[in-house]
Amino acid sequence: MTALELLQIVVYFGLLIVCTPLLGGYMARVFSNEWTLLTPLVRPLETGIYRLAGVNANEEQSWRQYTLRCWPLMGWAS
Repeated sequence: MTALELLQIVVYFGLLIVCTPLLGGYMARVFSNEWTLLTPLVRPLETGIYRLAGVNANEEQSWRQYTLRCWPLMGWAS
């Protein structure tokens, strides 16, 4: 293994260690429905997709409702 290959491995793991808490904190805020920097950009897109699929974000869905809502989106994506 050359020095350059070893340096690449060290840099990769260093970046991974630095990025993990940042990404984890972001994901925790997203799943807690808290505001993030991307909220103003992503929220309108998310709302539009929910409307197309007929989903109400404030109510629970059974597995059957979830399946019926996903079929049109799966057909559109393929």
